[in-house]
Amino acid sequence: KHDAEVCLYVDGKQVKRQAFDGGDLKPTQAPVTLLTGFALTKDGQTTQQGAVRDVRLWSRALTPEEIYGVRSKH
Repeated sequence: KHDAEVCLYVDGKQVKRQAFDGGDLKPTQAPVTLLTGFALTKDGQTTQQGAVRDVRLWSRALTPEEIYGVRSKH
């Protein structure tokens, strides 16, 4: 069991941090679904504002400096 924090970075800057009980961590080859940016309009339609150009997942925690370094290479 791993207690941790999940941090969200946008353009190399941390924008959100939240405590997370990761539970038992087991490697998997299962697909990952990423949902982002959807909002329900008054008439029940969904819209997306903006675009996601790049998503990355690592098998270890990166330091803020490493995250900024990855961002600055693009």
